Amino acid sequence: KLYRDQSFVLFRQQVNMLLDSERMEGGMGSSTSNSSALMEKGVDRLIYQRAHTLQKLLHRHYVEEASDVVFAGVGRVTDATWLREKIGLWSENTLYDVCYRLRLVDDRDIGSSTAEIAEQLECTRRDLLTSIIIYHQSSR
Repeated sequence: KLYRDQSFVLFRQQVNMLLDSERMEGGMGSSTSNSSALMEKGVDRLIYQRAHTLQKLLHRHYVEEASDVVFAGVGRVTDATWLREKIGLWSENTLYDVCYRLRLVDDRDIGSSTAEIAEQLECTRRDLLTSIIIYHQSSR
């Protein structure tokens, strides 16, 4: 019931991310080469889709501020070190808006806001949002 309620958008997103991670990891230990190849192809497709979605979103809303990411290749966008460097150039409002538009965070969700969660984790809100988007874009 909680999973279907509109007020638990962030919870739904986290559950979906965990399920995606489990699906990806579950196929890695397979003994047949055919199923490993299919799983690797599925992982690559998921990573490509996420990179492409981020680039389209940035092109539409933040082409000036994020032009390096917009015109980069998929390999660059999924490289956590490179992406962290480029995200560091964005304003905190841009970073939050990108996370919000990707449905990775929602301060209107029931529960804690990103500022409160960052305080609990003893980090800045910017660091929290950066970690969220890096994890989403580069998780394999």
